[in-house]
Amino acid sequence: MINTVFIENFKPGKEIYGFYICKSKQIRKTRNGDLYLNIRLFDKSGEIIGKIWNDIQHFNSKFNIGDPVAVKGLIEEYNTRIEIIIYQINFASIDIYKKYG
Repeated sequence: MINTVFIENFKPGKEIYGFYICKSKQIRKTRNGDLYLNIRLFDKSGEIIGKIWNDIQHFNSKFNIGDPVAVKGLIEEYNTRIEIIIYQINFASIDIYKKYG
């Protein structure tokens, strides 16, 4: 079983796996005009901003605001705040949660 990590325990430089709720998501542009997906995730311990830099349309279609999501990513510090760079994200069905949660 994968050990999931609560948001309050995120540390920069650590790779995490976990189940969270998508509070918001927006497609935004960088200063250079590149698109990225900005996602606010939360669990019972707190909330965090997540960023997806690649395959924006693909990942944007995988889940909706309010959905439980399974996330794999790397914790980073940016402008003195902790964020997660998301490598994988998907709707967390009951079957996925039972297998890994």
